[in-house]
Amino acid sequence: MKKIKELKVSQLEEYINSDEYKNLKNIPISPVRVFSNINNPKGDRDDKVLFLAYDDNKFIGYLGAIADIFNINKKNYKVAWLSCMWVAHNYRRQGIAVTLLNHANKVWNSNLLITN
Repeated sequence: MKKIKELKVSQLEEYINSDEYKNLKNIPISPVRVFSNINNPKGDRDDKVLFLAYDDNKFIGYLGAIADIFNINKKNYKVAWLSCMWVAHNYRRQGIAVTLLNHANKVWNSNLLITN
């Protein structure tokens, strides 16, 4: 059974100090990125910025985002920039990346942005 766990900015520091994080071979977020999210002046503590994919209890992928605010015609729009995505080799070509992307896009009300 595949599931997605969402982490808010307010949960990131606890997550990177957890045994789960410390035992991962492929880490979904660095301590520097956690610091960046926590101190992001355009972000909020309740912004969901890390999405973790699991197959039962096995960690199989992630998508990271960074909150931003766009001002268009004097109106602010809360958006998130896709900052990273990874899927474990044995789970590729099974729709995990698309599932993560669709999930994050839904959480961010279709205000998810991507650049290279």
